[in-house]
Amino acid sequence: MERAARGEIRLIVDGSKVGGFGHRLLMVGLAYRRRAIPVAWSWVRSEKGHSSAYKQRALLDYVRRLTPNGAWVVVVGDSEFGAVKVIEQLEEWGWHYVLRQKRSHLARKEEADKWEPLGGLLERAGQTRWLEDVLLSRLHAHQTNLLLHWKGTQTEPWLLATDLPEPRQVLSCYRRRMWIEEMFADFKGHGFDLESTQLRRFGRLSRLTLAVAMLYVWLVVYGAEVVKRGQRRLVDRSDRRDHSLF
Repeated sequence: MERAARGEIRLIVDGSKVGGFGHRLLMVGLAYRRRAIPVAWSWVRSEKGHSSAYKQRALLDYVRRLTPNGAWVVVVGDSEFGAVKVIEQLEEWGWHYVLRQKRSHLARKEEADKWEPLGGLLERAGQTRWLEDVLLSRLHAHQTNLLLHWKGTQTEPWLLATDLPEPRQVLSCYRRRMWIEEMFADFKGHGFDLESTQLRRFGRLSRLTLAVAMLYVWLVVYGAEVVKRGQRRLVDRSDRRDHSLF
């Protein structure tokens, strides 16, 4: 984190169901070369869907205490982490955010009377809208910016709440969100097969995750060193990249 603070700290947050016992792994990772480096995690019991904003804020607060003072930090996450309470906490810390919202969430311009679902603000694929100083959520009426982007090849639009000032910067940040999904794939079926664990107690699950995370970081750093030394050709094709750092 100290090294990352020399520039920008780009954190990616996500959750993934692991195993068949209703356990969900919440993860905060540092964006690094199309992967996420595990920084902190928490196991929660979640039989039905997403984790709570309370658990998410507690995890992010732990990461905040690891972050150097004065660092420029942006948090990128899917709709699981898009609650207004999470947004308010990030703003209180002076952190930036790009957080996806559900289609059913309501928003309106300050001068408008009507609340509209975000999913209805784009009519078809290929459209992009940038809305500044929008009120998000009828319950909280929280002021933020919205980037609504529906790429033609995607089945669903990106509905992004952000405090960043430029649409291009927002898109650039959010495209990194997939990097943590690649990390989860490495943790699970594409690598360490974490979902096959029969452990049920959170303490044991956390210690297992620590071991997997340490090995994962070692492999990614080793892969980066191979690339730095110009030795990629020894393990990968020369005409295209088939292998990641992992």
